[in-house]
Amino acid sequence: MRMVWGNYLAAAGSVIVAGVYVTRAAPRDVIALQRGQMSYVSQFLRVLPRLPVLDIVAEPFLLQGVDEAAALDCARALLARPNVPQALSA
Repeated sequence: MRMVWGNYLAAAGSVIVAGVYVTRAAPRDVIALQRGQMSYVSQFLRVLPRLPVLDIVAEPFLLQGVDEAAALDCARALLARPNVPQALSA
């Protein structure tokens, strides 16, 4: 995940996200990709104490200007994909 996000360089091969070669892209291009195409929630780099998982997953949408109700709906949909029970995400 850190190579996909652009934090670490790949020793070999390519990482391509939305048509951008992350392993060869300029930092400015990686930042634009992060802001427009990807979201990343790290449990290690920035811990948000006592916040529900739903709020943590919704945060990138809120930062992009999505209204709160829509951001929470998107977060619920994302958490449903890996079958995270609602009781754990509330």
